[in-house]
Amino acid sequence: VSTITEDILKQDVEEGLIWLDWSCIPQVIDAAKDSLEQTLTDQMAAVHSIGAYLDRCSYFWILAPTAMHKDHQTVRDFTTYRSRAWCRLEEWANLLSSTSMMPLVVTEAPRIATYSSLTFILDNAGRPERGPCSGLLSCCSAGHSISIEGERRSIPCDKISIQSVLEKLFSAKMKSLENSLLAYSFVMLETTIAVGSDALAKPELEEFAQKWRVTGQQESTEHGLTLLHIAATSGNAPMVRELLGRRCKGKPWLVDIFGTTAFHGAALVGSVAMAKLFLETSEIDKEQINGYNNFGAAPIHLTSEYGRAEMLRLLLANDAEVDLPKREGSAYAGRTALLCAALRSQFECCEILIQHGASVRARDWCGNTVLHMAALEPLCLVGNQEPNAKMTTVRLLLEANADPSACNDAGLTAAELFALASGHSAGELWLTLWEFS
Repeated sequence: VSTITEDILKQDVEEGLIWLDWSCIPQVIDAAKDSLEQTLTDQMAAVHSIGAYLDRCSYFWILAPTAMHKDHQTVRDFTTYRSRAWCRLEEWANLLSSTSMMPLVVTEAPRIATYSSLTFILDNAGRPERGPCSGLLSCCSAGHSISIEGERRSIPCDKISIQSVLEKLFSAKMKSLENSLLAYSFVMLETTIAVGSDALAKPELEEFAQKWRVTGQQESTEHGLTLLHIAATSGNAPMVRELLGRRCKGKPWLVDIFGTTAFHGAALVGSVAMAKLFLETSEIDKEQINGYNNFGAAPIHLTSEYGRAEMLRLLLANDAEVDLPKREGSAYAGRTALLCAALRSQFECCEILIQHGASVRARDWCGNTVLHMAALEPLCLVGNQEPNAKMTTVRLLLEANADPSACNDAGLTAAELFALASGHSAGELWLTLWEFS
């Protein structure tokens, strides 16, 4: 994406070929009585071709402006797009494609929005409810039965084909990333993708070690990842329990290439059960609770930013520093957990942090306050997906006496930053900030 100039994008949009996936997949509702079986066969073949099309695309567009559904007279927007299983499959198939393109999200906003693959992975790791198979499906709403020429016919659940496509794409992605550092990021999505699947079966220790080519418990990959790191980040609690049981008490916790321990991995995916297994060893001290990774972030920053509320409570109960800033010299130096939570509209985490004494007057190295963070990304592509999450977050921060008149180092208030970031001259959030100014 960094090599695409504005002129190239303009030319590609004007002259490029567009593949509309939804218009290329046969629909059973359009089938005649004597062609239902063939339509179902063709539909499955079309669905399995989605990955092949994505591998050949230069851009992945999500068109989700706010509109009224003609038949149901209900509002459709990016939030409802994210709620649909087939729409989720599009997004996840792109992530698992060979190119993993940064999506270009088009709404009624004047500016296109996007997100990186890594933030999407971190946001969805260990969250089966976010996976495609947990989305809404018309076949389920119809009771897996449709009327064709006056006759009721049974149809299979679309989850079957969606699960099949996901597992094949995930398997191909992991194979292509073999021996790559990226593989250890994508493994965090296994529990989200494999909802209700045999793929979630937990392997024995020997099989697990062979899969990741790590011969001993204290051995590690070329990237410094031990079996305990991998088990923690993949959400494999039984394996974590077994490995901790075999661990030599008193040995130092190994750190991977990212500067994280296995405990940090458990915190990252939000598994309170796994984190408690580590804490039960009585060898997770305050230094590790508040330890920075190589990107300058500690567990409290990541759990707050990605809405792991129960994990946040656990960290705070175990001496996590509520106003710990991101490390000086890092990309987002100075950001506290409250600023991280505000950025992603994680109002529950904001509330927890404020209850524990977090400062609403904290600033990052650019002088941004919690309100600037809330205004920075007008459309929540990553973070809290609830429709009113941003408004709820802003009101919570204002009620906690955050200062709407405060300017950052660029001389902008949060309201002015929101107007600049969104391209809008006004909006509900913008007006709310001005009301409190």
